[in-house]
Amino acid sequence: MTYIYEIWTVIFAVIWIFLFVLNPKLRRKMAYSSFFAGLLGFSEPLFIPSFWNPQFNSIVLIPGKLYLCSLLWCFFVGGFVAVFYQAIKKRKIFKTKVNPLLIFVGPAIFLAKFIFEFNTMHWCLISLLAGALVILLFLNKEQQKSVFFNAVFVTIVYFIIILILWNVFPALSQSYIFEYYIGFSPLGIPIEEPLFAFSFALYWCPLYDIIHSYKKRK
Repeated sequence: MTYIYEIWTVIFAVIWIFLFVLNPKLRRKMAYSSFFAGLLGFSEPLFIPSFWNPQFNSIVLIPGKLYLCSLLWCFFVGGFVAVFYQAIKKRKIFKTKVNPLLIFVGPAIFLAKFIFEFNTMHWCLISLLAGALVILLFLNKEQQKSVFFNAVFVTIVYFIIILILWNVFPALSQSYIFEYYIGFSPLGIPIEEPLFAFSFALYWCPLYDIIHSYKKRK
């Protein structure tokens, strides 16, 4: 059986390498964004089987709960979504005076999932979007535009990649637990997937800039 998770990870790794090599001024942001996003991979057990249950081979760390690509996939996706638009437009790190404590709004909302019985993925989307919107309120119009278009472009690339994998490897579609989804699936793919790409990019993109600007001020 094909190692689909590894293939998916390698695709994002190739994109990450290109962005890293071609954009020296964004390397520090990519490195930090990737490192902390990689740590998010440890949350994979929360999404199995409430979001998916991989029906393909993958390098296992914790049987049925955590895979090596849970960490690697998050690592490369984290760096990719943090700088994609800036890399395309050749824009530098932007300066902002947003209070860094605001970046914890999203995670704080997500923690409510452990108090109430919410679907993990749907609550994750709500948390990311809410956290992103709070941050966007404190950015100027040019920064808001940059963060928004970054999320749009990331979502397009993400959707194209998963669409190809979806049609080439049937085991991928068999891994999703459709009974837990909204039910709307453009081109067969659960809407939760592109929504995740958009909301995560919207939230994740400005975090480094906020922390970097704060440290500069101090």
